[in-house]
Amino acid sequence: MSDAIGIYQFVPPYVEQVVLSHYEKQSSGTLQAVQGSIHSSRSYVLLQKTSIEFALKVRYEKYTSFSANIIHAGPPSIPPSSSLGAVGGASSPNQASSSVSTSPKEVWDGSLKRLVLSSSVTSLKTTDTAALSCYKNLGEVDEFYRRVFQKPPVDTRTKLMKAFVHDPNAFNNAYWMPSTESIYYGEVDPNLFKPLVGNLDICVHEYGHAVTHYTSNLQYQDQSGALNESISDVFAIIAKQDFLKQKADDANTNWLVGEVVVGGGALRSMSNPGSAYKNHPIMGSDPQPAHMNDYVKMATDNGGVHYNSGIPNRAFYLAAKNIGGSSTGAGQIWFNTLIASKKTDDFSDFANRSISIAQSLRGDNISNIVAKAWTDVGVDLRKPATPSQQAPDPSNHIFSFPCCCGCLTLGAILAIIMAPTK
Repeated sequence: MSDAIGIYQFVPPYVEQVVLSHYEKQSSGTLQAVQGSIHSSRSYVLLQKTSIEFALKVRYEKYTSFSANIIHAGPPSIPPSSSLGAVGGASSPNQASSSVSTSPKEVWDGSLKRLVLSSSVTSLKTTDTAALSCYKNLGEVDEFYRRVFQKPPVDTRTKLMKAFVHDPNAFNNAYWMPSTESIYYGEVDPNLFKPLVGNLDICVHEYGHAVTHYTSNLQYQDQSGALNESISDVFAIIAKQDFLKQKADDANTNWLVGEVVVGGGALRSMSNPGSAYKNHPIMGSDPQPAHMNDYVKMATDNGGVHYNSGIPNRAFYLAAKNIGGSSTGAGQIWFNTLIASKKTDDFSDFANRSISIAQSLRGDNISNIVAKAWTDVGVDLRKPATPSQQAPDPSNHIFSFPCCCGCLTLGAILAIIMAPTK
């Protein structure tokens, strides 16, 4: 996200570029309205509008109406066990079983610009599976952040969690927009993705950007921006493993974020960046690096924030796995590091802070594990961290956890389109 655009998107620009290139090849026309990269001076909205029109033209020529071509995202049904109560009523999916305070929630139809579901308007009802799934996930996300980190996802006066489905400006994507304090889900090309709105870890990821925004507000550029992306992935994978009741050190634990790629795979792998998807017929293979030896300073994607986030992602995986037990243990260290960080922190700054915080909260053994995780991905720890903006006090800290150890998108397009420079 550049300051001019003001969004934090899930599916990376380098994937969007590959997809747009694919659409162009299948059409007799060209994208005359869009010049340069996705983060050029032209508006993001123009690119997304053009891309959806282009995709619809290519893949759904049998339809004559533009509106008839919209793919309504969303799972086929909501599981009967979901405790939505009266749809659109005052309770979220988790309120009945959790004593934790809850945030108010709204789901809007972005194409109709209409409120569909609200925790405060009990008369609203819908059969839209995308809206139902989105509302359910808002409840899950709210419960997760409040229970695990004692923090509402949207830390404003109202705490309102607001989401838009069927958003015409988010084709094949989802994003968080700070200026509206909302998340947006677009329709998807079913040849590429399963519905993004039905994926819980994508929702957790996007609200992770909100948590970062209301704490350290890590600058969305270069290494601080890659940390911003990585932290959202960290929160997403913790939530997934928490929901599945998996331990970080189990052999079969899921470390994939955004398992929505048609044909198998995910958008990112925490344990093995660069392996989330392989040989996809349209998007190619996951290009993320796992080590600083492969770090790339890009001319696009705000310096490669989605690309280089694979490096701190793997550092978290190594720390959590070697600490053992629930990944919430390592997650507490990462969260406290986030709130202690400065907005311009790079990998070395964040790594050194996390080591210091691990020592304060968990002792030398855990601190050594965290240090090794960072050195194993090639981060230089010799650079001292700049002074924290907010150092946690372990003697009076609400983010407690046991002191034991049990506690988007594809393609090799970089050389052709992104023109990265070392």
